[in-house]
Amino acid sequence: VLLHRMKAHKVDYWSRLGRLRRSQWVLAWEKVDRAVMSGRIVCDTYLAAKARADLVKSKSYSLTQLARSQLETPREDISFESIPGYFKSASSLAYLTEHCCFDTFLVIKLMSKLQVLPLTKQLTALAGNLWGRTMTGARAERNEYLLLHEFHKAKFIVPDKAIYTSQRGAGATQQDGDEDGGRKTEGRRKPAYAGGLVLEPKKGFYDKFVLMLDFNSLYPSIIQEYNICFTTVNRPVRSDDNPDDEPDVPDSALETGTLPKLLARLVDRRRQVKQLMKDPKATPTELAQYNIRQTALKLTANSMYGCLGFTNSRFYAKPLAMLITSKGREILQNTVGLAESKGLDVIYGDTDSIMIYTNTDSIDEVKTMGLDLKREVNKRYRLLEIEMDAFYQRMLLLKKKKYAAIVVTEVNGQLKTKMETKGLDLVRRDWCELSHSVSEFALNQILSGDGREEVLDRIHEYLAKVGRETRGGLVPIEKFIINKGMTKNAHEYADVKSQPHVQVAKRMIAKGISVRAGDTVPYVICTDHTAQGPSKTMAECAYHPDELRQPGSGLKIDFEWYLAQQVHPPVARLCAPIEGTDAGRLASCLGLDASRYHVASAVADMQQHTMLDAQISDEERFRNVDRLFVRCLRCNRSNPLIGVALSKVGYRGLRCPEENCGAVLPAPSIGFQLTAAIQQHIRRYQEGWLLCDDPACQTRTRMLSVRREKCMNAECLGGKSLAFSDKMLYNQLLYFDRVFNYDRALKHTTDESLRGMLSWATRCRSAAPCD
Repeated sequence: VLLHRMKAHKVDYWSRLGRLRRSQWVLAWEKVDRAVMSGRIVCDTYLAAKARADLVKSKSYSLTQLARSQLETPREDISFESIPGYFKSASSLAYLTEHCCFDTFLVIKLMSKLQVLPLTKQLTALAGNLWGRTMTGARAERNEYLLLHEFHKAKFIVPDKAIYTSQRGAGATQQDGDEDGGRKTEGRRKPAYAGGLVLEPKKGFYDKFVLMLDFNSLYPSIIQEYNICFTTVNRPVRSDDNPDDEPDVPDSALETGTLPKLLARLVDRRRQVKQLMKDPKATPTELAQYNIRQTALKLTANSMYGCLGFTNSRFYAKPLAMLITSKGREILQNTVGLAESKGLDVIYGDTDSIMIYTNTDSIDEVKTMGLDLKREVNKRYRLLEIEMDAFYQRMLLLKKKKYAAIVVTEVNGQLKTKMETKGLDLVRRDWCELSHSVSEFALNQILSGDGREEVLDRIHEYLAKVGRETRGGLVPIEKFIINKGMTKNAHEYADVKSQPHVQVAKRMIAKGISVRAGDTVPYVICTDHTAQGPSKTMAECAYHPDELRQPGSGLKIDFEWYLAQQVHPPVARLCAPIEGTDAGRLASCLGLDASRYHVASAVADMQQHTMLDAQISDEERFRNVDRLFVRCLRCNRSNPLIGVALSKVGYRGLRCPEENCGAVLPAPSIGFQLTAAIQQHIRRYQEGWLLCDDPACQTRTRMLSVRREKCMNAECLGGKSLAFSDKMLYNQLLYFDRVFNYDRALKHTTDESLRGMLSWATRCRSAAPCD
């Protein structure tokens, strides 16, 4: 912006922005940062915050949001369109000037909070690259320079850096697009080799301690443990030598390779720095310096594996990366096997950690279990070490990489608890603040430790309150804003019509506001009462919050869409493992149509069932089947027939359960009604309706497409499956069989009088019809 204004006003000394004197203007404006600022180190707190994603937890990386989340300082947002109005008077212009000065103060304070300068200085000193490049987040470049220096000192000839134009499979774990200052690569490509092992979780709610054990720096430790290096591993030298074959582990008699030596030195230096941090005489300034140094050492060591699996790296070595991840999977699987052989219940494992359900409320017993397993695991390896990483008092395990728990830590001899979440919707930026607050409330209730019925009552009451307040316009606009990142420039999207944030970005660009790849775009979903013509898609209903706030815009927030698409889905996923509620009940509390969600719940239950059929009880197996209702010919009322073992049975047969009737239900009548029910369900199966498994979508269709199991709705990322599957039909027919299974009822009943009647019915069933 500053350079454009200098050119418009024909300022001659524009090149003084950098240290290279120029007389000709830069033509390629997309590269103006590097060209004009040559010779100066540019600290961009936007890039710095994105690079420290482990530290910065924010919905977006705008200055307003970072000031609120990191500095706890409010900042006024001034819209781009309103800036010219501030030049109409001296007072408003002075206010705008003060606002810009305050922004500068916030940037400097944020830079200090994130320790950008000292941390990048340490990283640069370790890697031996340019400080200005480290500022842009060029992590792959840092590792490359570090290895260049190491192999040069060892008198090795390093490979040339190749530029690959054809699409090669990305590694199992790719770093961010370091060469472009944090820009992500286009799309996701299929991994070229298997990554870390992720065990199938035992989903559910655990109300007693869960112990988490974690390997310290697994991949760097594997490199040292097995002496994995370019100089020790025999790998194919030509592309036609079957590069997918995993190489053998180096011989233990070989000299330690350059890569293990480098990692050992980094680990040793970090250990020394952490030892200095324990010195009671260390001043706060020294402690801050030590912390920066050990953080730089940790980041450098842990990112070394990524250099081997990153296709655009000079040191890309797929065989080495394959060997490292293979050993990681083997180590984790062996650890799980050892834990289970000791009678421990492993409920989940991910790459370098395992979770064990201890079934105890005593943290001392948990520590004893952990120390025993830790001792047994560490005896197997020379350098690899596993540690007790966390103690979870209660845990809600939903699926792979998605859980929430109450973690217990010891501070000055006192046990403190806090909530920890991973992968849940409430930590993602593409869900609005209203969705976050409702999900957080539900999660707090589930993990509170209170009784199940009390927890569900509070959740149901809160959802009903949210529904009323949302429709009543009592929720502020800020609660509805959704933030979505631009993975590429707006004109590069092929599916613009199905991307709401791209629609908003294109309108912002038309107004002169810069929106580039990597930026975060805010939007709200609205209904336009002034618009005429055909209905719009969801993406076309997306508007920037400033457009909604403009007087006379005719826009109104689509409350029903937010309740159905933003509030209900995450809450339904959180409450799915809790008995006593379901997606339909939650939808009803929000004021939504509950019938749309009952079918989806049944489909999801059938898809997620992993137990063996022989191990499922009848109560669980027939939980979602349609009950058989039989109409009495005397009182003309229909009642559920719950089975011969529990129904009102007499020596003349089944009787009507109505107190004022009690008439015998004729066998032919029951037979005809049963036949009609069976035909109805077979016809339902043959219709072949397909249903989206995303409760927020609920698309029903009988059409098949080339997208195979993907939902027909282009805006949905869910999959489609039969609304009434063959498994559901089988269970329905099996239920009908169990209702009239005299032999099974006789085997399981303990009532002697009922056993007598069932025995009589069984005998006469084969002799003559019984009414």
